[in-house]
Amino acid sequence: EAGISDITLVVGRKREQFFYLIEKYGVRLVTYSDYQDRNDHAAVLMVGDRLRNAYILRAGEYYECNPFASHVFQSTCFGFPAKSQDGGRVVSCDGESGGAMMRIAGPVFLANGDADTLLGIIDSSLDLPGTPSMTWDDFFFSQLDEFDLGQRKILNFGHTFGHAFESGSGFTLSHGEAVGLGMLAVCHFGEQKGLTKAGASDAVFAALSQAGLPTDYHAYAGAAVCELEHDKKGDGASIDMVFIKEIGKPMIMRIAVDEAKEFLLNV
Repeated sequence: EAGISDITLVVGRKREQFFYLIEKYGVRLVTYSDYQDRNDHAAVLMVGDRLRNAYILRAGEYYECNPFASHVFQSTCFGFPAKSQDGGRVVSCDGESGGAMMRIAGPVFLANGDADTLLGIIDSSLDLPGTPSMTWDDFFFSQLDEFDLGQRKILNFGHTFGHAFESGSGFTLSHGEAVGLGMLAVCHFGEQKGLTKAGASDAVFAALSQAGLPTDYHAYAGAAVCELEHDKKGDGASIDMVFIKEIGKPMIMRIAVDEAKEFLLNV
């Protein structure tokens, strides 16, 4: 239905039961020989050459509606509203999904760079204690911070400017201090653009002050300008930035890197 015909199935035991899929749907079968010693997350390494711009999902899952699309332009994962942390794989989010928490479940789509990142993580953690027994879902959830995935992106609030301040300071700022300044800066930027309700930056400034964190990013702004081009959430010319409409209401907007640079150069 979604126009996806390039399908690879990694199988362990009882491989012969899936042979009919080759003729019926043109499925490619790959044998996972380590299934007795490792859980299914390591099976991803068997198809590392086919993960870029591809969906990953566990066999045996059933969907009442089709979650797939023939054209996807960024890494994403699926989830549904959760009322509590019970059952695991729950992230907190205050986006526009209608729920304060989401349970990660179902297919994951990984774009080129994120697919390479995933392969590196799996390969380097194969023999770590507790890893061999992890399911694909649990392993991927444990590594969510390494990827920019849909709803999860709102947690990057403050990080775009924050990473630039951190590098621009020669890493004299800690990561937390830099992100705090990034939150303040993006509120100023959003208020300037008319995206953020006036007064949000004052609230962030007060919170940083109360926590004893830095509140003046002007000294790092100039050095931070060139760092924006290297942010992993952009392509050098534009970047995904998390703004807030007001406290507690985030939004993601693609903006020109030059516009962000101009803001920093004129603070």
